Amino acid sequence: MSEVRRTAEPDGPAEAVAAPEPVPAPLPEAVARVLALQRSAGNHATAQLLRAPKQVAVDGVTLSSRRASVPADGTVKATAKPANATGVTWAAEKGTAEPAGTSIDAKGTITVADTQEAGDVNIKATSDDGSWATMPLMVSEKPTALDSTSGSDTSTKERYRGEFVHTFTGKSGDKTKLEGANINEKFDSLTAATPFGPFTLEANRAGSKGWDLDGSGAMAGPDKVSIGKAGVDARKFVKSASNPSPSKTLPQDFTMTQKLHAKTWPKGALDAKPFTTTPHVRALTDANGPLEVVISAGMESVTIPYDGKPVYTNATASPTTVVASEPKPKAKGADWDRAEVQVTAEVQPSTAKLQYSLIGDKLGCVVDKATGLVKIGDKPGTIKVRTSDGGTGHYDEVAIQITARPAETAE
Repeated sequence: MSEVRRTAEPDGPAEAVAAPEPVPAPLPEAVARVLALQRSAGNHATAQLLRAPKQVAVDGVTLSSRRASVPADGTVKATAKPANATGVTWAAEKGTAEPAGTSIDAKGTITVADTQEAGDVNIKATSDDGSWATMPLMVSEKPTALDSTSGSDTSTKERYRGEFVHTFTGKSGDKTKLEGANINEKFDSLTAATPFGPFTLEANRAGSKGWDLDGSGAMAGPDKVSIGKAGVDARKFVKSASNPSPSKTLPQDFTMTQKLHAKTWPKGALDAKPFTTTPHVRALTDANGPLEVVISAGMESVTIPYDGKPVYTNATASPTTVVASEPKPKAKGADWDRAEVQVTAEVQPSTAKLQYSLIGDKLGCVVDKATGLVKIGDKPGTIKVRTSDGGTGHYDEVAIQITARPAETAE
């Protein structure tokens, strides 16, 4: 605390006057030299910092391809984000797979070794400020064989269609190593002459995505195999009154061979040689009784009820021979006791219209067009009952023999 002194003036009161601060004692020479050096070094370091470039942290990694196959068909380029990240160094590190021989150079060029195990390899960028970021590179085996197929009926109003999912194996036999692999299809021709008429295939276009494979070796999406319902007309293969001698009978089918090619990454080009082929079969059959369309792909088939133009068969009369009815009563409105014959038939699809009609000389007979019940007239001869949709496109017929009534004998 500063000392305070009071002085008295002759004509006034005393005033408080602060005493001057004490002067510090001079520093020892050695201490003064140290402080001088510290000031000098600090100024130099500050100048260096002002002249040094600013460090920019890395906050992401992009890859020219997120996939690579074994073997690969080129290198993958890694780029740090932002583009001005400073002092970036690169490394390939373990993700779900060890980077067995896979390397990345100082410019970010990744070379995938043929010995690389399938799985994710992490590509890491580190900035000179210590920040870092990674991006996984998915490495996949390529499929070498078809293992199994599952199929389902996904038909529409216009098309018979089956959807098929194939499962594949690779060289190692471990399906999990196929995750991220990709395949696509090729056909030698997209058109075919078939028992059903000319056919044009709707296949994957060149350069399309194709199908990725998941960790079970299965296609991530289905292969859709179909044919238009309008093009499959069973009437020309089924014997009936309208087609008594078909030139071709059931079953009828045709096959188009699908060639499956694996893609090689990172370029994503299809291998020139297919690794397997699968038959795409479209068939019409009555092997199980009813008419059915069977669509097959790989190791599976889908059976679909026929839903095309109506086919009329198996027209049957019970009985086929009947005695003519007694003469029609002459009295108007009088009951007529008539013999009856029941006609039945089959139509496919079962939802199609089924109508009965008499063809030719009716001999006094009538038929219920909905039920097929024939009421017999009083004249002998033969009548024909037709089963159809009411038109002449396709039909079946059955004949009923009517015999004369025996002469009545006098009692």
